[in-house]
Amino acid sequence: YAWGQDELKPISKSSQNWLGLGLTLVDSLDTMWLMGLHDEFAEAQEWVENELSFDKDVEVNFFETTIRVLGGLLSAHALSGAPVFLARAEDLGRRLMAAFASPSGLPWSDVHLGEARGFAPAGVLSSLSEVSSVQLEFRYLARLTGNATFGAAADAAMGALERARSKLEEGIDAIPPMYLDPKSGEFPAAHGGGGGNGHGVLTLGARADSYYEYLLKQWLASGRDPGDAGLRDQYVAAVAQVARHLVVEGRDAATGRRVAFLGELA
Repeated sequence: YAWGQDELKPISKSSQNWLGLGLTLVDSLDTMWLMGLHDEFAEAQEWVENELSFDKDVEVNFFETTIRVLGGLLSAHALSGAPVFLARAEDLGRRLMAAFASPSGLPWSDVHLGEARGFAPAGVLSSLSEVSSVQLEFRYLARLTGNATFGAAADAAMGALERARSKLEEGIDAIPPMYLDPKSGEFPAAHGGGGGNGHGVLTLGARADSYYEYLLKQWLASGRDPGDAGLRDQYVAAVAQVARHLVVEGRDAATGRRVAFLGELA
């Protein structure tokens, strides 16, 4: 009912598109391989080879397209070794690189794939997750293709983020707010709420969560390279500040048991 479409609507037995890039199929390639569904994988590979094109008039979210489509293609290539997945990944990566062409180096939130043009819709900022959770994919693409510019652009975005973070109030500076402005390279004052540091919501929830995940994963994926030790240190500092400022403790009214959960500063 949804072959080659982004999403299946199981009750109506129909489909809908979000990015128009066969999202479910591409994002499931590695799962099919790991589950031993090689016949289904072969069918999906044929679709990628014959139907998947990025030369189209479509505007996509940079972050979602990177982690789902670029990541799916790279994972499929890593597992199967099929060249078609790397070829499609490189084509997509070249188009997505337009997101990094902002004044600050922080990626724009959106990309027009056919025009390879990065942009931000009116009034839309880039979220913390969007600017900091694409480095694994672009670093790996750089390694596979030998084109260092992929990784360099992603690393430059992390550098710009670190410069913005270093200007925050000491003591909660390791918990960056949810949004950044790619034009100025700064955390806008009180966007989305006052925040503990006057620059917005501090949270481990949506639009910020994967920042912390990718800090540690980048260091691990580098083979614990001393050159990436700063990422590990940022992660350790963030965990310490989260424990101090965002962990809330209380007691269950019914049982009297102590409970702890993560809150937000807003």
